[in-house]
Amino acid sequence: MNSPGNRATAQACYETSTSTMKHFFEYFAICKILNDSGIRKIKGCSAISIFFAYFMLPFLGQNIFTITTTCKEYFIIKKDSIYNFLNSHTFGWRNFLFNLSKKIIEYFNSVAKKTRDAKRNKHKPLLSKTRPKCLVLDDTCMYKERSKFLENYARKLWDHALQVHFKGYLIVMALFTDGISQIPVDFALTATSNKKNIDTTYEKKYHFNSNGYKRREDAKKSKIDVVKEMIQRLSKRKFKFDFVLMDSWYGVPILISYIYKFYHVICNIKLNGFKYKYKNDLLGVNEIYKKEKAKNQRKSMFSCLIQVENKSYLKGEKKYIDAKIVFLRKRDSKEYMAILSTNTNLCDKDIVRAYAYRWDIEVFFRTSKQFLRLDNGTQSCNFDALIASITIACTRYCFLSYVQRRDEDPMTHGALFQACCDELPEITFEQAIEQVLNITFKALAMASKSQENDARELVKQLESLVYSLKCNKLKKVFNCEVAKLGIPVGEPQPSVAA
Repeated sequence: MNSPGNRATAQACYETSTSTMKHFFEYFAICKILNDSGIRKIKGCSAISIFFAYFMLPFLGQNIFTITTTCKEYFIIKKDSIYNFLNSHTFGWRNFLFNLSKKIIEYFNSVAKKTRDAKRNKHKPLLSKTRPKCLVLDDTCMYKERSKFLENYARKLWDHALQVHFKGYLIVMALFTDGISQIPVDFALTATSNKKNIDTTYEKKYHFNSNGYKRREDAKKSKIDVVKEMIQRLSKRKFKFDFVLMDSWYGVPILISYIYKFYHVICNIKLNGFKYKYKNDLLGVNEIYKKEKAKNQRKSMFSCLIQVENKSYLKGEKKYIDAKIVFLRKRDSKEYMAILSTNTNLCDKDIVRAYAYRWDIEVFFRTSKQFLRLDNGTQSCNFDALIASITIACTRYCFLSYVQRRDEDPMTHGALFQACCDELPEITFEQAIEQVLNITFKALAMASKSQENDARELVKQLESLVYSLKCNKLKKVFNCEVAKLGIPVGEPQPSVAA
């Protein structure tokens, strides 16, 4: 998007941004959260100015290269300053996302009585008693086919959607949802646990207590181990969820039994492979389905009680976990899906309704990749820069979720993103006209006496144009420039024909 707002400094970007963005940054104290998370700078441009400038890039339709090379006269933040900010291994981006997401959830969950928005009754509680609070776990692909100097990338990963192999990473995401609003809570950038498949040629070595070292270690772990650590961190941060939702890839006994220590689980399970205890017998899902189908021949949805083996069994814990499997037949087909729930008190419809919330993370991936640059926010090969870029993309999604919930807007996040982009040119159009007026009057001041009559006619035409825009700021600029030329002006009178 070629808008005049692209030619602005970090401060001007903030001034020309929408009032909603300003309110989001000021109300949730993004600057304080950055400082508390160790994201700060000693000299040069402040951390909040670089963060906000990078945050605004998708809304301006620009990237780091174009905005720092084509707008050198106006954009004072240099390209090296932005990349040094992204490449820092000491910044606690995970703590930043934890603090921001928790603050937004708490804000939506409470009605602030003393705020102006509360008096207008704009903000309603986000988490109603009837809607379950769910944590969705899933992963998406991050292609890096053309990169040569990446850190800890996997040489060969499998994309289940496109059925192809690719080079790059997997983004394991934890997303909060209540069926209406979605807020990313935590993520990990992983490659593979296979040492032969991971390339560590360009890996940078840091102290084992630094944030950069811990993030790089996540890339060498399996997705199951990453999810376990993620659940443990969320539990320590005192995040409260009714259920953890997962697809069939994560719906394995070893992970179900581990998450059950902290939260209840609702997940889709594979029809072949793992066995569950059914009436003192270890049977597969297909075998259990055949036995239950004989009792419920005409029903499209039925359930049965089973027990899941506790793989992480310790002394004093149960060897088996009570669970319920809901068999749901697909429409116009003989195929079926099996949904497992560790909360056996729920009815079948509530289990299926809660599992439907899992689709929200697919919408999150689609919107974030298409509009918010989740997987291609930076061309840097530095692992810390990838982490920073993904975190800021999650912050953009938090902003869109906040706008959608605050205004009770039925628009999708993609439509809200386009609306925010459309607001920027409307605000910066005044600056463009002001620059045109300054250039025009400089040319008029250099005009000769023989061209004085032509200059007066041009000024009259500009006068009618400026007053038709109904902008007080442009009127003042116009009057000041004309006063320098010594030409009397006033608000044009409407013609008789009008």
